[in-house]
Amino acid sequence: MEKITIKDIARDAGVSIATVSRAINPHTTRLVTPPTRKRILDLVRNTGYLPSPIAKRLATGKSTNIVLFIGTKYKSIFYTDYYMKLLGGAMQVIEDTQYNLVIRMVKLYENRFDLNKVTKGMDIAASIVCDWKDVLEVSEESLENTKIPVVILNRVIKKPGVSSIACDNFKSAHDAAAYLIGLGHRKIAIIKGTYYEKDVIDRFEGYKKALTDRSIPIHDEYMFEGVFSEETGFKAVKKFMSQKERPTAIFATNDEMAIGAFMKLQEMGLRCPRDISLIGFDGIAAGQYLVPSLTTMRQPIDEMARLAVKEVIRALGVGRDAQEGTAQLIEAKLLRGGTCDRPSYIRAESAVGLKV
Repeated sequence: MEKITIKDIARDAGVSIATVSRAINPHTTRLVTPPTRKRILDLVRNTGYLPSPIAKRLATGKSTNIVLFIGTKYKSIFYTDYYMKLLGGAMQVIEDTQYNLVIRMVKLYENRFDLNKVTKGMDIAASIVCDWKDVLEVSEESLENTKIPVVILNRVIKKPGVSSIACDNFKSAHDAAAYLIGLGHRKIAIIKGTYYEKDVIDRFEGYKKALTDRSIPIHDEYMFEGVFSEETGFKAVKKFMSQKERPTAIFATNDEMAIGAFMKLQEMGLRCPRDISLIGFDGIAAGQYLVPSLTTMRQPIDEMARLAVKEVIRALGVGRDAQEGTAQLIEAKLLRGGTCDRPSYIRAESAVGLKV
């Protein structure tokens, strides 16, 4: 049986192709008279005709593609827990709409990503850009001339007609340090990333704020800077454990560094949380396979993706000019694992008290 086309429906109904398109499109069906609409829809049901996305695009002049721009240092986004959560969150919203989610991988650029230039000529209704410094960093200037709704993930941008959603790194890091302090720790070391990156700065400032608010000294010997990698965690632990006064807790500002620190501590014969407490930041799946599992601040990646898709769909409904251009900060949530406890000296004092 030959495939039924929109031309066949138009011919049998005695109307134009444009009229068929308007009749089957929920947004334009009101433009067709009830008798004509009924005749067309009866034919559609009886023949099993399904309009293709391309045909709908040509007929309506509107795209149904929401394009998610991703840049990565990895060979595949499917190697990383972050991108799997991102795609999963976006698809939860997309699957119940008329829109399609299109993944566009972007090669690394020496210059900042020009969104307006890249989207020119594309079949695109709206865009979501996963912005990461040194991976894919969108040029704010290119956002001024874009004609489509845009949501930026991972960076706060205050531009008319552009919305942004990011993790509240300052508040989340503050909560991580405050949690350790609440357990009784006062010697808290930090493993931070390269300091010129905004998320790294915010996490470090959140850590410092938690300590200074409680009059806890901040010592240079309890700080280590490096890239977000397991190797950095290795090197940091080597430095911290060589101090005359060792820290009782370590805050690693990403989970890869925390995992590296965990492995180095084990290599040195130290155990979490018996000898030292350890907390990470991100909530990647690998941390939950440690024994004991890693306590961490879980970034709401899937929630951010869901909000991004909802925002661009909302903007498509009202038009880009009416897009509010709001900036949303989402807090990471504490995921309690088994790597944090009270300092050993407090546990010892409690044990003595119980014996008495």
